[in-house]
Amino acid sequence: MGWLGVPLIQTYRGFGTEEEVYIRGRVIEDHGILQPKPHDSKWKNLLSMFKRYASSGLPGVKIKVAFYSQVKETVSDDDGYFEVYFQPGTHINHRKRWHEVVFELPNISSNGISSHCVKGEVLIPRENCHYGIISDIDDTFLVSYSTDVLRKIRLMAIKNAHTRLPFDGVTAFYNALHRGKTGRSHNPLFYVSSSEWHIYDLLKDFCKVQNIPRGIFLLRDMEHSIFKFWKAGQGNHDHKLEKIRMIFDVYDGLKFFLIGDSGQRDVEIYSQIAEEFPDRIQAVYIRDVSSRRRYDEVLHYAHKLDRLGIDLELVKDTEAAARHALQHNYISKIAFEEVMADKKHNLELPSDIEELLHIGEWD
Repeated sequence: MGWLGVPLIQTYRGFGTEEEVYIRGRVIEDHGILQPKPHDSKWKNLLSMFKRYASSGLPGVKIKVAFYSQVKETVSDDDGYFEVYFQPGTHINHRKRWHEVVFELPNISSNGISSHCVKGEVLIPRENCHYGIISDIDDTFLVSYSTDVLRKIRLMAIKNAHTRLPFDGVTAFYNALHRGKTGRSHNPLFYVSSSEWHIYDLLKDFCKVQNIPRGIFLLRDMEHSIFKFWKAGQGNHDHKLEKIRMIFDVYDGLKFFLIGDSGQRDVEIYSQIAEEFPDRIQAVYIRDVSSRRRYDEVLHYAHKLDRLGIDLELVKDTEAAARHALQHNYISKIAFEEVMADKKHNLELPSDIEELLHIGEWD
């Protein structure tokens, strides 16, 4: 097939219900991106980021996907992506929320490999979930400086999953929403972002390092030129609207929290969703990261949603969002205190700006 390197299946977390499960992945050339470590040099992080955006999708590759007793075959598209649907019915383990899926590249002759198998996971929420959480990523829970291109590029290039920072209190707040008022729920989380699939591994590792609840990532396909990586998280945000609609359709009847920031188009997208599904919005939390003009625009949408009986809270920090959640009985008092403790801990850490100005980390 003319591959320059060994083909690799990049598995993305799937999701669905007993009626239907959606699974997506990508076949790429293995560029040898290693697991990040806390003390990796800036040069190493820069090289890893370059490899992510230089990774080429392999088209026309046959993939076999097995979910429980069902097996399907598909072929990767021009950019290496593939997707399959399953109708598992009642043939699943109802005690589990996360289920195993197996991917296989059969009959690979490169380097003498006869087959290549990897395992992935699929989320099927159980009955003890009371709502879902849909969250943006950049400048919502991950400090990204999306409105400052130069600072954003520098941060992307020389940081990794261990050294990127969340906003203060985010870990405890997302865990509080995940566990719910009783602390025993398993409310599903969906991270819908205009960041590209190329940094999926970084985002997944970041959430694991920071103990942000395991969730489903729904990202964006990148433009074909590697040199447009600086636009990461920008561009057309319509895909977010489409993916959020998909989530609402899959989990018909479930209510959702919508969490984003004021920097780009989260407010407009969430307002559109709220108008389409007015009875299924628990609350909207928007982190204020922008100008006074944008502040006034957000207030316009807040008044608009208020007429639908929906709270759109423009918050300065995670504490304000958690306080609203506590007041409305979405989270417990203990969970709120955990948010405050998490915020205090984060405030004691060096900021991204302080880290970026640190000299001597390029070794």
